[in-house]
Amino acid sequence: AGDHEFTGYQARFSTSPQRVLSGGAAFNWGDFYNGERTGFTSSVTLAPGYHLILNAGWDRNDIVLPGGSFITDLVRTRASYVFSPRTVLHAFVQYNTDTNQVASNIRFNWTYRPLSDIYVVYNDTRLTPSGLTRERALIVKVTRLISF
Repeated sequence: AGDHEFTGYQARFSTSPQRVLSGGAAFNWGDFYNGERTGFTSSVTLAPGYHLILNAGWDRNDIVLPGGSFITDLVRTRASYVFSPRTVLHAFVQYNTDTNQVASNIRFNWTYRPLSDIYVVYNDTRLTPSGLTRERALIVKVTRLISF
């Protein structure tokens, strides 16, 4: 309970996102509750054309507290495919070593008329290494602009 203030620092490097292959990395450090956190973040993006964008990244945090220390990793991948300016498919998958879970989100978006969309979203969370499903959802959302 209560407020917690942290002081943190970061050094970052990145290349131009307009290139076919781009990426970046950051190193950060600072306070974490009554201990310290040191972290590293990296990502690489491949965009071979207008239709396809692929991204992979890795975050690592090393936490040191008076009661113990731990390291957590988050590995993520993202893919987007643009069928047309009005139809897009996005997929996101991440693995968290702290929770031993793989989470995925797949979203299809079709803009069938200006400011009117149909979204179909599938979410899935699985425990590793067993592969048991923890959560699963299929969501459909329809929006329509009504002018009057």
